Amino acid sequence: EIMVLYYLTLFFFIIFAVSYIQDRRKIINGFLLNLFLFSGCMLLAFQAYETQNPILMTIFIILVAIFSFFALFGAVLLMGFSFWNARTVIKKEGRNFSNLLTLFLGFGILFMIILSFFDLNALFPSYVVSIISFIYLVIFYFFFIFVNFLVASLVYQLYRPRLNKHFVIVLGSGLIDGHIVPPLLANRIKKALAFYDRQAAKTSPPKIIFSGGRGDDEKLAESVAMRAYAIEHGLPAD
Repeated sequence: EIMVLYYLTLFFFIIFAVSYIQDRRKIINGFLLNLFLFSGCMLLAFQAYETQNPILMTIFIILVAIFSFFALFGAVLLMGFSFWNARTVIKKEGRNFSNLLTLFLGFGILFMIILSFFDLNALFPSYVVSIISFIYLVIFYFFFIFVNFLVASLVYQLYRPRLNKHFVIVLGSGLIDGHIVPPLLANRIKKALAFYDRQAAKTSPPKIIFSGGRGDDEKLAESVAMRAYAIEHGLPAD
């Protein structure tokens, strides 16, 4: 059995490594890494049980404690993060539907937590219970996607691009009042400028391409506003 776990853990790691090398941005990388970590924890549990190694036993107990904590309080933590994220995005980007998604998720989790204290079959007819069960399923789906996205994002932070790029493309987003670069987009531009400065210090700098059209409610194209913002913050106009 333990050899099966060895091979299974190695298999999940290889699949994750291949997927990550092919495209570091994919959310499935988080899912594959979670599979590898879960299989690795199972392998550690079997190894600790068979050998009774005190170091392995201690590591396993710590992992169980961490898993138990997130199993018990994960929903509350995710709800708090959703409300905090929604507040930050709305404050910096404005109130539109896409910026309210994490707020809806937070209220959905709160709704789920409150209902968990009641016997739904005693309070509602069967069709209402079925609808609530479907809502539970939707919230669990969002939670599953969020965890995989979070893990994939954390792994992506390990990527350090080499300073040999010819071009850097900065993708746009909406503008405030149709012409003002919002804080989150400004951070994206500053990230590109930081890379530009690092490469310029070692070799020839890259060309920066700002991408973004002009919406019906915008006074100028996003790319034009982004270029002006970048020049104001030190990017040579050429």
